Formats: sequence, structure tokens, C-alpha cells
Amino acid sequence: MQLGVADQDFWSRVHQDCYDPFRSDLLSVHLGAASDRPASMHGNYMQRTILETPGFASLARGVARLYMRITGWHLEGEPPSMPKCVITAAPHTSNWDFVYSLAVCWSANVNIYWMGKDTLFPWGFGWLMKWFGGIPVDRTRGHNVAKQALHAYRTSERLMIIIPPEGTRKKVDCWKRGFYLIAKSAGIPIVMGYLDYAKKAGGFSPAIWPSGNVEADLAKMQEFYDQITGRYPDLASPALPAKRELMPDDIEVRT
Repeated sequence: MQLGVADQDFWSRVHQDCYDPFRSDLLSVHLGAASDRPASMHGNYMQRTILETPGFASLARGVARLYMRITGWHLEGEPPSMPKCVITAAPHTSNWDFVYSLAVCWSANVNIYWMGKDTLFPWGFGWLMKWFGGIPVDRTRGHNVAKQALHAYRTSERLMIIIPPEGTRKKVDCWKRGFYLIAKSAGIPIVMGYLDYAKKAGGFSPAIWPSGNVEADLAKMQEFYDQITGRYPDLASPALPAKRELMPDDIEVRT
């Protein structure tokens, strides 16, 4: 599998964009669409999560709903109804984003998988992190996580993956475009997930389909996220760089 782009000089930047979105302490979140029984990624590297464990699923949902009630948070909108999509999570400015993401998803009975650096899975506790949906990633070995995500989409009947487009909690010049490449290559829509700390609300936007015009699509997404307040607003990153760089329209990950 390789990245195909219109301009060969652009290849290295696209490869970096495709991998970097997963380079953060909590690299990404995998979601199955909400249903009576949570959907999950089907593959030999996917383990059973707490929401797929009889007896514990209802406990997890109850605890999450109680936590949101105590902290004053609430859900907005409906979880995505389509079987597959990429969900962006922005702005990503705090480790608390992970905690509230779990609460929001478990409350809505949305099965969740998230990929994090392997140091988050210490001996003795790694099993618990995996049961909560964690997938350890050894970043020192240079695994192509974007390629794995695309393969998962192509081999799963139902799959939703949340990706923080900034790729880090720190402020950056602009979003990484890995989430867009994956969605376009897999032929699936993008849903904008959010945590609005000002309103204490978590939710999802209506789905949008990648048009191939990267800058135009990211500009629309920026308009949506301009209305969302992260935990640390000063760390929110723009979708597009201040100095616009033209992007080829036919970027995709293909075999």
C-alpha cells in the first residue's frame, strides 16, 4: 500500500500528515455506532471491551451517566447512524478530553477503542486499559497506523474512529490531514465530534463527505469548530495554516 498524490514532491508531506495525527498521548479513539449491542472493529488485534462484556456494559453506562450528571455535562444530538465514518475530535487541548470522551460515548452506548503509546499500558494494568478499549502502539517502530486504520475500515462492517486532527494537545500551525486521507480513501463520511467546555456538552455534527477539495472542506469544518470552546481555548489550533498552501485534489491512500 502506498500514498498516491498528484504531485510527487508533495509525497513526503502527505505521509507525515497521515501518520502524525496518531502521535499524541491519547492518539485516537475508535467507536462503533450506537445500538443495543455496541458495534466493534473486527480484527485479530481487537479485544473485547467493557461495553461488550455481559453484566459490565450496563454498569459502565450507568457510571458514565452518573459522572456526567454530577459534573453537569450533557449530550447533544444523535450519535452517527451510518455504519462507518471518521469522527474528528477538536479542539484537543487537555487530557480531560479523554475522560469526557469515555463518559460521552459510554453514556450513549457507543463502543469505544482508542490507540495510545505503549507506556500507557504498564504491566499489571495493561489489561484494564485494553478492556476500556485501549490499543497500545509502539511509536519507536514506526508502524503505519493510518494504513492499519484504512485496513480496519475495509475489513469491518461497522466502524467509527475518532481522530484528534491536531495530533497533540499543544497548539500547532494547522491540523494534520491524516483523518481526511483515511476518510477519502475508505469512501466514508466525516462526522465532527466535540466537547464544549463552556456549555459542558458533548456531541456530534451531521456527516459531511470529503469532496476532494481539501481546503474547502477544512474551511467548513473550521466554521463549525469556531463555535466550540475547548478546555484551554488558547491552545486550539486552526484547521488551515495562516499562509495557505495549495493541496492537490486527488489525495488518497490506495493499494
